This record gives sequence, C-alpha cells and structure tokens, in this order.
Amino acid sequence: MRSFSYIYLAFRSVRVHILRSILAVTGIVIGIAAVLIVVAVAEGARAEVSRQITSLGSNLLLVQPGAQVAQGVRQQAGTILSLTTGDAIAVAREVPDVVIAAPFVGEQKTTISGDLNWSTLVAGVTPVFFEARGWRLAEGQLFNDDQVASAAKIAVIGRTVARELFRDSDPLGRFVRIERSSYLVIGTLAEKGQDFTGRDQDDVMFIPLSSARIFAIGRSQANPDAVHSILVKTESAQSMPAAETAIARVLRQRHKIVGRKADDFRNSEPHSGRPDA
Repeated sequence: MRSFSYIYLAFRSVRVHILRSILAVTGIVIGIAAVLIVVAVAEGARAEVSRQITSLGSNLLLVQPGAQVAQGVRQQAGTILSLTTGDAIAVAREVPDVVIAAPFVGEQKTTISGDLNWSTLVAGVTPVFFEARGWRLAEGQLFNDDQVASAAKIAVIGRTVARELFRDSDPLGRFVRIERSSYLVIGTLAEKGQDFTGRDQDDVMFIPLSSARIFAIGRSQANPDAVHSILVKTESAQSMPAAETAIARVLRQRHKIVGRKADDFRNSEPHSGRPDA
C-alpha cells in the first residue's frame, strides 16, 4: 500500500506543478538527445579519420630531397634534386625492412580531351607505387614494367579526372593530351576521397615514370635521373623506425655524406595523399 501511496503522490505533484514537470522532462530529453548527438558525431569523425588513414596506405615513409639554404633561411623541401631512381633501387635492395621503394615525379599540368580541359597532378611512377598506396583499379588495367621501360604513352586516371574530362562517357581507350603529347587511358582508379589536408586524392593522372621525364615533365639537366620523392613501404609499423635509420645510412653512403655534414634528404611519414607534399 505504501508504494501505491508514493505513486499517487507523484502523480498529484506532477498535476499540481504541471509547468515545472514539463520543463523538467523537456530538460531531460534535451540532455539525452545532446549526449546522443555528441556520441554520433564523435563516432562519425573517428570513422572518417580511419578512412583517410587507410586511403593513404599503411607503413609508409616519404623520402624527400633536401632544401636549399638562402641567406641563412632554409627553403622548402625538394628545392635541391638530390634523390634519384638509383637511390630508390638501392633502398629497396639494401634495407631489409623495406618492401617497396617507389620513385615519383609530379607536376600540375593542364590535361585536354576533346573540347574539355582540366588542371591536375600528372604523376610519373612505376607499377609498385600503386601497391604501396593500396590503390585499387575501378576499370581497365595498370601499366607494367615493360611499358615503363619503353616510355609508353599510356595513363591511369583518378575518378575526378575521369569525371571532368569525359563526363558520363567511358574514358577507357580515349586519349588525354598534355601539351604536345597524347596518352591512351588504359585504366581508372577506385575512389579514395580527400586526404587530411583536404586535397582530392582522385584528382590525379598517372603515367609511366620514363614517359613523364621524356614527354610531360622533363628532366633536370643537372641531374637527369632525379626524382621528386621516394615512397617507401615497410614490412610493418614496428619496423618503420629501424627502416628510417637504415634508409638514412644507405643514402648518406650513396651521396658521400660523411661526419657531421647535414643530410641532403629527409624522411617523414606522408601527411597527405600527394607523395611530393
């Protein structure tokens, strides 16, 4: 009976103080809803961060050329062309923890198809670059080592480039022109989306490294074998510190850097989808 009395008193109190009760219930509902919204936003943000990390690839190190020093001020990384394709080969061969060392050259270029044009990153790479980045094909095929050796004029394009240059039509078998050279599109890449910097990773056109040097981007007269960066994939996240140390040792030896002389390169984890960033 005492329980029923308590219930009766509770309902009577609610009826007598109806406005206060409504305000109390409203406050509780708003509080619970706010907590649920915050939790949902946090989970969504965590999922998005996880997606962006996955899109960059795993266990990656970015080796970039060093920076010039002008009037006592160190310039941006890559202002000296100190890395070469030979360096990438040596790193892959001599550092046990390294699975892939992919040389890269890239430059923003205007690409043209028919009466449409689009400014995008034109990147010269070797086939192992796609493996290092974990990049999947949507349609077509990737280029191979023989096509790199022959400087074939072929291209694999990202989703954004396909949309901007070909609209709703199939880009496979079509040509994209860069200045005076035309490249046959042999493949399109699966969508990756934006990276941490907000850059669209799908806004890219990949061509063979040799073709990029000869036709699209050119070579440095001072160092014809120079590359803009080397993307390194290690066996595991745990092996990255040891690999970083070993890479520095190999490059210092190849570049004849002795004693306390500063490195003409730098190692870092890539912070964006762009290998030269």
